[in-house]
Amino acid sequence: TSDLAFLAARDCLQKADVSANELDMIILATMTPDHFTPSTGAIVQSLLECDAVAFDLNAACSGFVYSLLVAAQFIKTGSSDKILVIGADAMSRVSDPQDVKTYPLFGDAAGAVLVTRDPNATETEGAGILANKMGTVGELGHLIAVPGSCSRMPASEKVLQERQQFLKMNGRPVFKWAVRMLPAAVSEVLEMASMNIDDIDVLLFHQANERIIEAALADTDIPRDKVFMNLQYYGNTSAASIPLLL
Repeated sequence: TSDLAFLAARDCLQKADVSANELDMIILATMTPDHFTPSTGAIVQSLLECDAVAFDLNAACSGFVYSLLVAAQFIKTGSSDKILVIGADAMSRVSDPQDVKTYPLFGDAAGAVLVTRDPNATETEGAGILANKMGTVGELGHLIAVPGSCSRMPASEKVLQERQQFLKMNGRPVFKWAVRMLPAAVSEVLEMASMNIDDIDVLLFHQANERIIEAALADTDIPRDKVFMNLQYYGNTSAASIPLLL
């Protein structure tokens, strides 16, 4: 994962014409870290040869968006000026080749964005993140999980024999939940920002499954030409999904 993340970070900094030494912080969203410790963010910091604070954030497919919101808060409070946010996952390392229902869905990828302070902007001018909706439904966590190799189920011969070190997913209830929640979240965020769908140029949804996105939008007035999709090329890349779209 750190190899993918480093390449994305390097390319992002080059495009922004910013030196790694100018970074205050690196936040790496991933559910497939190189190791439990050190953090993959720390490994990327070392590869970039800089002194930025670095850490991982694990929120699976939501990880990049969570990391972006965390970065925005550090910028807003004035404690940081330049933060590199990376979404990177090597899903092939946690997907079971013998699970024909889930293995073909996932891909490996990384993407990065540079979050900076605009000294000339104010909140009234529409700078920064206008509105956001976060949420956690912990009781459904078992529907998408990697059960083995952590503190609850340490690595053992039994874990390996039962292939518990790989991702397990119950797709049908996940599909139903996502189809219900996606349009509701869009409506709520638009209301919070005092906007409507006509004010929006582009919508970027997590690239989990094309059928989920199509079903979620079926009864909405969201124009399909505003919805970007690329999962047909890369699959579900978890935390890398949104930065790849960007």
